[in-house]
Amino acid sequence: MRLDPLFRPESIAVIGASNKPTPGRRIIASLERIGFAGRIFPVNPNYPSVLNRPCYASPAELPEAPDIAVFCLGHERVFSAFEAAAKRGMKAAVIYDGGFAEQGVEGRALQARIAAICVEAGIALCGPNCMGILNPHHKSTTYLQELREPAGLAGNDRGHGSCARVRPPERSAARWAASQACRAAAGSAANRPAAARTGGLGVRLKIVRPACADSGTPALASRAAWTAC
Repeated sequence: MRLDPLFRPESIAVIGASNKPTPGRRIIASLERIGFAGRIFPVNPNYPSVLNRPCYASPAELPEAPDIAVFCLGHERVFSAFEAAAKRGMKAAVIYDGGFAEQGVEGRALQARIAAICVEAGIALCGPNCMGILNPHHKSTTYLQELREPAGLAGNDRGHGSCARVRPPERSAARWAASQACRAAAGSAANRPAAARTGGLGVRLKIVRPACADSGTPALASRAAWTAC
């Protein structure tokens, strides 16, 4: 199994692409902002085009087998689309939604069926229940949140990776500015870690108390995500 299609894809199919403010739109917008040089294939039977790109009704209609397919669908709709994309020849996949092995017998059975397809077809899978992958050096992203300032992703700022540049679209401009000020303050030597813990997905998290946090609420930051950038 090769991992290049997962980390350095040359073509990306966005299953569940949309013109609405959903993950299916954010992924495409992020790819355009970061300067992805490969092919982008929106897939959704309800749209003739998404963000001015031709949209395909199903994975079977794609003009080529994508390096990677990202599934911007609820877990109950993933399997049939995943199976179709595997038949089309996708080499890697990202499943964002949860509701699989962590949700009991039915969820475990569904995840096992997906895993079996991956083993048989040699598909590198990120997920389910994940945030995707951001590779600024290759100028590619399957990261779930929309990139707002991709120019800041090239290096580190004060020892902190630049995933701080990724802003959820629902966050207000004022909150965004405040959070950036908190992150900058967190880089000060005067701030010391208050606690460390491991998230449910194995992501190493560190809680810091920046000087600007007058309310006493700690700022939560993912060191693993910073390092990955």
